[in-house]
Amino acid sequence: MTIAPERPTTAPVDDELTVSIDPYDWRTNSDNFDFNGWLATKNPALLASPEGRRAITRADPMLFALLYLKHHLRDKETGEITFADCHLDWYRYGRQWMIQNTGLRGWRHIAVDSALEPRSEGWDGMSVLSFDSADDLERALASPEWAAAIAHVGQMRGRRIAVMGEEAELF
Repeated sequence: MTIAPERPTTAPVDDELTVSIDPYDWRTNSDNFDFNGWLATKNPALLASPEGRRAITRADPMLFALLYLKHHLRDKETGEITFADCHLDWYRYGRQWMIQNTGLRGWRHIAVDSALEPRSEGWDGMSVLSFDSADDLERALASPEWAAAIAHVGQMRGRRIAVMGEEAELF
């Protein structure tokens, strides 16, 4: 079993990145990676609580390393967080391993700031998970990880909706 896709050996010049905030793109390297730009994409509301940090780092090996293994990323002389190409490769391999072993292809989360109508009150967030197949979804729903994920539902008090359907990008 391949743990991660082959790293491209050559990239056309027009595919090279000047600046990247996506550590999981194979074209990103330690020279063009914008750490602060990437960090700005993270939801501060999720980072503010242990539950949020666990949820957001589950599918983001780089953020996991930043939050829980920061001492390994700091330069011993300057104290600055630094990345070598091998760090970015390790994060990519970690994420690819997760994707290949779960069928999970995408996970978007919205932390709710305020309800727009009374029937929406009490919801603290919404996630949209995309899987390769209905079988992958069924395996995920039957897993102990899913049971643990929905055990702590906060103010939602157990209210949730689970649906399956085809996903389409509308714009």
